[in-house]
Amino acid sequence: WQLVARQASIVAPENALKWQTVHPEPELYNFAPADAIAGFAKAHEQRMRGHTFCWHRSLPDWVHQTVTPKNAEAVLTAHISTVASHYRGLISAWDVVNEAIQLEDGQPDGLRNSFWYQMLGPRYLDIAFKAAHKADPDALLCYNDYGLEKDTHYGESKRTAARAQAARHSDTRFGHSVTSACRRHIWSGPFPLYSCSA
Repeated sequence: WQLVARQASIVAPENALKWQTVHPEPELYNFAPADAIAGFAKAHEQRMRGHTFCWHRSLPDWVHQTVTPKNAEAVLTAHISTVASHYRGLISAWDVVNEAIQLEDGQPDGLRNSFWYQMLGPRYLDIAFKAAHKADPDALLCYNDYGLEKDTHYGESKRTAARAQAARHSDTRFGHSVTSACRRHIWSGPFPLYSCSA
């Protein structure tokens, strides 16, 4: 923790805000792990980045067992509203959607064939950003991905897909969020963190 306290200006929980940890049961939210990181950040005058509302991994079993295309929007919106509201004023930026581009999945739009994509189609991006903005209008809302910075054919293809998504959603919150994110993983103390340099 001392290294993070000295060297990082922004911290982000690796797992504490992912569904499996923060929302392990339909009616249960576990904020304790992320609250501890928020307290650490505040004590060391660091900003905290929230990671993440929508990802293709770390969903608890109850989500797969109970969420359907009919109730998916309500479940996703309620989750984002509850978590973002809990940290309103403590988290300066949110990775609202994480790693949604997966060219190998063969979707015409370049999107990953993830759980939320299967439930809601590409509109899940807009649903998530709208819910996050409503719950915490002052937070910076981001799309987070890896490989966008690479000077390779794959990197360029992924950037093109991300830009195309932003253009398709240019009139929405998602359309204004696509950025290239560099991240460094640091495991320090009981909670793995991202240490962000920007």
